[in-house]
Amino acid sequence: MNRPVEDSQVQPIPIEEFLSRPQVLVDIFIRLSQNKFILIAKGGQNTPREALEKYKAKNIDVLYIRMEDYHKLLLTTIQNAAAVLGENKLSAASRFNVIHGALEAVYKEMKDVGFDEQTFSHAKLVNHATLSFVKESPNIMSIIEKFANLKSDELGHALMVSMVSVMIGIKHEWEKPATLEKLGLGGFLHDIGKTKLPTEVLKKRFDMMNRDEKTIYVSHVEVGVQTLAQAKSIPEDVLLIVAQHHERVDGSGFPKGIKEFQISPLAKVVSLANAFVDRLLEEKHPHSPQSALRVFQDLQMHCAGQYNRDAMKALSKCLEITEGKMSA
Repeated sequence: MNRPVEDSQVQPIPIEEFLSRPQVLVDIFIRLSQNKFILIAKGGQNTPREALEKYKAKNIDVLYIRMEDYHKLLLTTIQNAAAVLGENKLSAASRFNVIHGALEAVYKEMKDVGFDEQTFSHAKLVNHATLSFVKESPNIMSIIEKFANLKSDELGHALMVSMVSVMIGIKHEWEKPATLEKLGLGGFLHDIGKTKLPTEVLKKRFDMMNRDEKTIYVSHVEVGVQTLAQAKSIPEDVLLIVAQHHERVDGSGFPKGIKEFQISPLAKVVSLANAFVDRLLEEKHPHSPQSALRVFQDLQMHCAGQYNRDAMKALSKCLEITEGKMSA
């Protein structure tokens, strides 16, 4: 990259982040002048640790990657975290650090979606508090190991649902920290029952499953509740979130097909957050305000009757959606 380059075309990354990896995942550059960069390592090769240490000794704190490679780097960080969680020799403290690193990567992915900045910052604080609770609960940490059994993107999905759930709760004007932390934990653990489902079922879209496969898939809700119930430190409200995160206020959900007044207020929020994140991650460019707006409009147009009206309003506030923005 020795041609003129604008700052908007590159992303600075702390040099420590490269030193912590055995392999270079994407091309790495060093800045020579304002708009000139030189390639120092190609993606796919072993990390040139000695060279990077020399740069560090010269007080070079950051290196650069192409902006188009940035999301690839973050996604790989999250996927690697999910795989590492299943390593038997990993201590509880190390597992906590792995989850924390994945959460930081999710923050970076989500910052370009267009969420209200103050709400986003508040939700980060709540999720760190939730993570601290998880760290102090050995039973929950042992359950979280099971993320390694799922598809590589499930950990990132769970962390995003957790964040969006908390943001909706904040815009709901739920002020009690305990309530927001339950939302964060329930959003994170909502799909934990999938860890015991056959891989061949999880690979399929729900609408492409046959009757038997759908029955197996639906069972992940009850399996999740039973799994978490073994960890006696899990609050009852969180168990309800897991039990009801696929229920819909019009009664069209599963496993029980219950309606609005029967569904936990917290579960209504996680249900919407889960649907929003599912659709957002299917977008070609999921981490953009345009994609987030498109997904919200789709939910409002085709699925509004399935989700709690107040939760939908709170999500629109998270995305700072106005009438003008909707009609644009």
